[in-house]
Amino acid sequence: MILNKYDNEIYTVPFWKGKTIFQEPLTFIKEAGKDAKAKLLYCPKEIISVRSQNLETEYTEGEDYIVSKNEVIVTENSRINVLDESELYTEAKTFPSRDKQRFYKYLGGIILPKQIMVTYIHNDFWEGFVPRFSGDLLPKVTEKIKKKDKINITFVGDSITANGDISGSAGIKPFMPKYPEMLKEKLENVCGCKIEMNNFAIGGTVSRDFFANESVCNSAVNSQPNLLIIAYGMNDGSGWGVSTENFKQNIKRIADCVCENNPDCEVIAVSTIIPNIDVCWEDGNPIYGFQDKYESALLELERQGFAIARMTSVYKYLENKKGFYSLTGNGINHPNDFVVRAYAQVLFEMLVK
Repeated sequence: MILNKYDNEIYTVPFWKGKTIFQEPLTFIKEAGKDAKAKLLYCPKEIISVRSQNLETEYTEGEDYIVSKNEVIVTENSRINVLDESELYTEAKTFPSRDKQRFYKYLGGIILPKQIMVTYIHNDFWEGFVPRFSGDLLPKVTEKIKKKDKINITFVGDSITANGDISGSAGIKPFMPKYPEMLKEKLENVCGCKIEMNNFAIGGTVSRDFFANESVCNSAVNSQPNLLIIAYGMNDGSGWGVSTENFKQNIKRIADCVCENNPDCEVIAVSTIIPNIDVCWEDGNPIYGFQDKYESALLELERQGFAIARMTSVYKYLENKKGFYSLTGNGINHPNDFVVRAYAQVLFEMLVK
């Protein structure tokens, strides 16, 4: 068991399977007069390791933290980094709250190093949505995986797929790669097939930008994918206010465009995660809007050759159990390593039985 560096095998173990959780992050925020504490996904039966985000420092139970049910509480003289509640906000006039009474700080590069990683054994059960094998919807690509054929996978989407605020993109240990790269490595290691991967995702984009950017559209078509993975929604659902119907039609148009030129191509559309629900753009438009409504609209498109990766459902369960700040990489709209791992896990479960 490798716990001091990134390891694809343990990072892609689904959170909803088995009884061991590897490197689960916690963010401790100190409020006045209260203990700094954070919640694990499950109640631990046995703590295996509690480490700094870079996995170099191991903390000691009783000295640095104590555990109560599924809560980890920082001790008074702990070596664990704690964010003061005031550090979430700034005097700069960016990212106002919905009531305009405060301004959120962009925590990219700040919050990740202050998170800790917990590996533990539990006896609890996942009670959220469980991703399933989608061989009935994706018969061509799953058959190619089964036969260990070469497979071309093309990704299009926004910053969560392009780079985000994970450790690899930030250039800090454990240097976890983006989820398309994690999926590629997992498929090659487990299934023995050769994956040709292209990632044309661009940060800050919405679904209609696929056609506005001729280079992205042409590159996606010309990459001759066996599998097209479409992952927009975070930006569509915020200040731009793309309706659920328009978003659904945009995703369908992208799939149709690529598949018309590549008749053997199958599609997975990934529903988005949820941003900080209290944060607005500088112009006052809320960042949270339609994001959690898109998944049901996308499910209306599901048919043979077109499957939906239900990351919205998976993420909402994680956030309900753990809270937003233990899942974010920037405090606004980007996930941390743990959530990005879920993207790779969900996609792998859909593709491999």
